[in-house]
Amino acid sequence: MVQKLSGSELEQRLGKLLAFIRVGNEQPSSGRKTVALSSTPAPPLEEKPLLLLELGSLAFECGLKQLAKDCLDELPQDTVGQPIQWCIRQQVLNCQVDLKEGYNKTVVEGRVQTVNRLEDILTSALRTNDMDLVQVRDDTV
Repeated sequence: MVQKLSGSELEQRLGKLLAFIRVGNEQPSSGRKTVALSSTPAPPLEEKPLLLLELGSLAFECGLKQLAKDCLDELPQDTVGQPIQWCIRQQVLNCQVDLKEGYNKTVVEGRVQTVNRLEDILTSALRTNDMDLVQVRDDTV
């Protein structure tokens, strides 16, 4: 059975997941009976960027822009050695978060720059021939 969560409950649970990815062995403080995270090994260091990217994408899709931004902030800025698909997904998520700002002249000009940057990123994604990278959503822009 799938349990529906309110926006604040979802944000709280995804925030705990982010804290676990950051720290590793953090115990959730919910009153419900759960598997203790302290007995769960921390994710391997090499998997943390991918977990952060996935969590950031999920948070953005759920409308939790700040949590998505926090995940992006945790990602390493040095992408040397990372697969091109990973770099493109990180850049796309960054553009999506940037596009969800309020409206004023400065923000609109920034959005135009972001859309131009996103166009360049998607052109690069097309060159990889990885169709999982080239998925367009109506609510992205």
